[in-house]
Amino acid sequence: MQTINFTPYKTAPSFGALKIKGTEGMQFIKKDSPNVIEKLDVIKNELSKHNYWDLMVDADGYKLAYAGTNKIYTVPFKPKKVLKDSTNPRLLIRTSNSESKKNIISFPVFYNTMDEVKAAYHDIVHSSGLERMVLIVKALEGHRH
Repeated sequence: MQTINFTPYKTAPSFGALKIKGTEGMQFIKKDSPNVIEKLDVIKNELSKHNYWDLMVDADGYKLAYAGTNKIYTVPFKPKKVLKDSTNPRLLIRTSNSESKKNIISFPVFYNTMDEVKAAYHDIVHSSGLERMVLIVKALEGHRH
């Protein structure tokens, strides 16, 4: 089982970026998502428009940093549909925090309809690697309340 790490920021982040840590991060992307290497400039440009989340890649894989907490969250990032409350359509992006007693942190992503929730969930779970992480960042950024 993969170890879950939780690390506070030690430097001042500039949110809204794809940050690849040197050759180690690039090697991880090449191994995990070789089909997106030629799209990295487009991905960096898309993510630069966001204000709250950074997507970081290093030798250990993908991490998300959130401006609201100044903390770094690591995989797994698992979406969960909330289907029992149709008056408040949302998707939960769940991750782990080794310092938490429950060991799960959920970031709600709000939508206008349940169909939008189902479509976002479908897109995320049927993608992988860097493309999946970009979809998660876009969901977190685009549907804040």
